[in-house]
Amino acid sequence: MMMHHLSRVIPVLRLLGLCFSLLAVMLLIAHFALQYPVAASTVKAWMASHRLGWFIWRLMLYAATGWGVWKIWHAPGFRAEYRRPMIRMLIISSIIVLICESVLLGRGA
Repeated sequence: MMMHHLSRVIPVLRLLGLCFSLLAVMLLIAHFALQYPVAASTVKAWMASHRLGWFIWRLMLYAATGWGVWKIWHAPGFRAEYRRPMIRMLIISSIIVLICESVLLGRGA
């Protein structure tokens, strides 16, 4: 009985640990950006001057993700009942990517 409860609690604790770790990293980055504003603005200017390279990098990541989705879709164990949820995830993910890209490309970052 106790093992059943632990098997449900452990994934939640891992997720919370991951979230807190990401929060700590983001707060650490913000702390250093506030402590060293000149260096932070230099990094920002470097990122802006290389925005085409970053755009190509993101396109490569999108292509790799699309290839992975294609491989999953054509996998032998991919059944018909998985198609609708997969399509929903792809539509929502595509909308999020389009919004993020329009924000990045719209402000020239």
